[in-house]
Amino acid sequence: MIKPLYALLVATLLAEPKGVEIRLEPRSFFADGDVRLTCTVPRHPLNRRLGYGIAEYRHSERDLDGEHAPITYETWIKHVPCGVGPAYCAVARSDLTIERVVLPLNIANCEGV
Repeated sequence: MIKPLYALLVATLLAEPKGVEIRLEPRSFFADGDVRLTCTVPRHPLNRRLGYGIAEYRHSERDLDGEHAPITYETWIKHVPCGVGPAYCAVARSDLTIERVVLPLNIANCEGV
């Protein structure tokens, strides 16, 4: 039984690191509410810039210092209106690739908008 457990441990350690992740709290909210957007960015020597926000509403950017950059970036987005979204986190790398993750918004009280 030790060998399968050891194989699982080795496979876990050698697995590709997770990519960029996004979290929005609260996940569902009322129109004109506030949300906390969190982007988790694994350290990588090619990471150069992080863009994050809610499409068609707010956008922010910050420089990343490759493998020396912080992993977690968090911001509050205030007064989110109806008709916007999704939330996103996007990392631009020095090899000209971009990794982007999105999360749809669940905004209540937007009927007829």
